[in-house]
Amino acid sequence: MHWYLYKYLHPFIFLLLLNTIFNKAYGQIYINELMSSNASVYRDPYTLLYSDWFELYNADSVDVNLKGYFLTDNLDNPCKYRIVDNYIVYAGQYIIFWADGGNWWAHTNFKLSSDGELVALFSPDTTLIDLVRYGSIIPDISYGKKNDGSFNWMYFSVPTPFYANTTQGFTIQSISIPPQFSI
Repeated sequence: MHWYLYKYLHPFIFLLLLNTIFNKAYGQIYINELMSSNASVYRDPYTLLYSDWFELYNADSVDVNLKGYFLTDNLDNPCKYRIVDNYIVYAGQYIIFWADGGNWWAHTNFKLSSDGELVALFSPDTTLIDLVRYGSIIPDISYGKKNDGSFNWMYFSVPTPFYANTTQGFTIQSISIPPQFSI
């Protein structure tokens, strides 16, 4: 190989190794599905209420412990809800967090707005892992990734908490609440 190939190959290999180390350090945890207006679809087994929820998915081949990670609905406050317990998300599996303002086991200290906002996941050192912004969603419709861990988001009339998003989805905004204009 010529010397000039080494000149360009070394930085590439370094960046590739750095990316591999970073991905393994945090796993491949994604915000996979959310329901911001749960009126009658999925009942919280602890409170027996129909609370809003969002699902995290581990797309990695290794288990990930979420202890020390952060969840938020406000990018100015990335440490809004700290996961203090050992939540193991097994490889290829899901975990649900209830966004009901409860601030206890699997219940965040913030709620999801049915008018739209964001949900973000941060690592223990406050590195942004995943972020989803969503608009207004009508009751009992979820918003999730077409295929688990993908980048294509859809609306689902049949939500799939704890399961793969395999139901028929809609990509159009007609499933959302139409905007209301005022003068």
